[in-house]
Amino acid sequence: MRRRFAVPAIVALAFPFAVRADLVGTVTLMSGDRYSLDTGETFPTGSASGDIRFSGNSVVSQGNIVGIYNYKTSGAAGTTLYNSLTQQQLSTLPAGSYSTTATLNAAALVVGDVFAVHTAGGLYAKVLITSFTNGSSLGLQYTTFGAASGGVNAPQITAIENAATNIPPGLPNAAIAQGALFVVKGKNLGPANVTVASTFPLPTSIGGTSVQVTVGGTAVDAIMYYSLAGQIAAILPSRTPVGTGTLVVTYNGLASATAQIVVAASNIGVFTLNTSGSGDAVATLPATNTVVSPSNAPNPGEVVTLWGTGLGPVSGDESQPAQQADLTNIPLRVFIGGQQANVLFRGRNACCSAVDTIYVTVPQGLSGCANSVIMQIGNLVSNATTIPIGTNGRNCVPIAPNQAGGGLGSGTHAFGGLSLVRQVTNVSAIGPVPAQSIKMDLIGGVFEKVTTSGTSPQGSAVDIVSYGSCVVSTHVSGQPATPPTATVQYLDAGTITVNGPGITGNRQITKTSPGAGILLYGVVLDNTATTLAAGTYNFTGAGGPDVGPFTASYTMPPVFTWTNQSSLSTIVRANGATVTWSGGDPAGYVAISGESELTGATAATSASVSFTCTARVTDGSFTIPPVVLLALPPTTAAPGASFAVPGTLSVSHTGTMAARIQASGIEIGGIGAVFAFGNSATYQ
Repeated sequence: MRRRFAVPAIVALAFPFAVRADLVGTVTLMSGDRYSLDTGETFPTGSASGDIRFSGNSVVSQGNIVGIYNYKTSGAAGTTLYNSLTQQQLSTLPAGSYSTTATLNAAALVVGDVFAVHTAGGLYAKVLITSFTNGSSLGLQYTTFGAASGGVNAPQITAIENAATNIPPGLPNAAIAQGALFVVKGKNLGPANVTVASTFPLPTSIGGTSVQVTVGGTAVDAIMYYSLAGQIAAILPSRTPVGTGTLVVTYNGLASATAQIVVAASNIGVFTLNTSGSGDAVATLPATNTVVSPSNAPNPGEVVTLWGTGLGPVSGDESQPAQQADLTNIPLRVFIGGQQANVLFRGRNACCSAVDTIYVTVPQGLSGCANSVIMQIGNLVSNATTIPIGTNGRNCVPIAPNQAGGGLGSGTHAFGGLSLVRQVTNVSAIGPVPAQSIKMDLIGGVFEKVTTSGTSPQGSAVDIVSYGSCVVSTHVSGQPATPPTATVQYLDAGTITVNGPGITGNRQITKTSPGAGILLYGVVLDNTATTLAAGTYNFTGAGGPDVGPFTASYTMPPVFTWTNQSSLSTIVRANGATVTWSGGDPAGYVAISGESELTGATAATSASVSFTCTARVTDGSFTIPPVVLLALPPTTAAPGASFAVPGTLSVSHTGTMAARIQASGIEIGGIGAVFAFGNSATYQ
């Protein structure tokens, strides 16, 4: 999104107590621009933000503005009026003076005209027109009385998060625990180059940045760890009261607007190797003090150390290294691979301050390279991470290596695959949109050459989620997706045909190229999900520029069915939810997934939380545990909406790669079956 900033000058009275500064600035708006008089920020066409909108030949109110009042002046008289207007005069205009429907058309947009704005932030601004080119641009000078201290040069806070989890505000497990390490994200928070506290005692100000938290009338200074323009990290002192309060960042004497912070006694977060809050946990083997990896994994029954922050409050000076002690008063539960692990120790690590270590015994019976690790204290659950479990010495063995490149490792490798797919999705009515059901059988495929980096992959990158495990991920609206770790070149395998149960004669699997170098194979067999059946399907590839000819047969297993799909439209998160199924490939696996959204007033305050669990087909059922579902936001209507958009719950089955495709140009190729069922779901 394109954003431009005005050039402001901050004018603050030098009283011996804190005051809110006035934001004084100038800006030239282009046609379509929206402008916030609260922050001095310009937004482009289509944005819902800002206070006023310039259409090219008029100015109208924008967003949640209270209203506009036009003094209808011009020339030098307007400049004189502008200079004399005070906040009191603007705030005491007769009732009804400010109008949300007021329009300053071209005739009113003359140099020297003055208008007042009661902003979306509840402040008062006086605005002077300094230039106007009809259909093109509008120059303004303005003063917003009592704007956020420091204006556009002041720190601006966008999120306050546990330093390990990156879970955004508003989600059920976003509270910051007493004594936890947390981060503040935003702009102008600190210097351009990071400044890190390197010695004890840790300071309350670093790099010109300090943080103050106020809860229930008690103000505490956070203990600073590092400061950077876009993010700062600090320790929330254990003496901070529990409850909802405010946080202010001050950098080089300029203070941010207050931001809400929710403080809990305990809310543990687990550090991850990629620092995102998901993926492989930061874990060590205490016997060797080495980091856990797919080639250095703990075995069932061994002790592993997990690293996090947010166990709860401690006594003592938190600016100094922690006193290591087992916090037995904290009712911490740790789940690995869906099983509750025996907790041997939970407490601060003496290496640092606010960093917790949890020693647990790995439960028996676990395997695979991506076993979930989730912690819970009361009804607050941690981020969901994973660890590999060694069953071949210290090496983990993927339970489904073909899902991650066949276990061939880094470098460049070529693959190909075809899938027989059944899809059944039931979408409930959403407001005025009626309910609908989508059913189809199809065959799809892709051939590709994948290049990955030479770095050692994490367990979560080489395997699906291990049996009995669930992982949870969070995405904030407007944030870019995680950049891919591999590059893909699509391969042309020529014409491919198929015959088998339910298919008349030889059916061609159509080759399509939607653009960007993508090459896909697919054919829709029906819109009733009734064609595919158990039996043998024969595939013939004529060969193409990249992949040679091949023939292969696949014996499809009994049709997989989600047997209690109709009974899971409403899910009580604290109770868990059990899904059941029948049929399928006995050697395959079932993935249970779901998603729920938190819809805020803006994209920055909206987020989606999703989960995926894995079970064996032969299990016949799986219970999604409360420790997973409690991470999802409950289904609620968006601000101002009269109805709620439900979340989703899906159950899919992937069979083993029972048939191999052997062709020049690819190293591994296979044919399998996928059954995908989906529901709308209300999470309570």
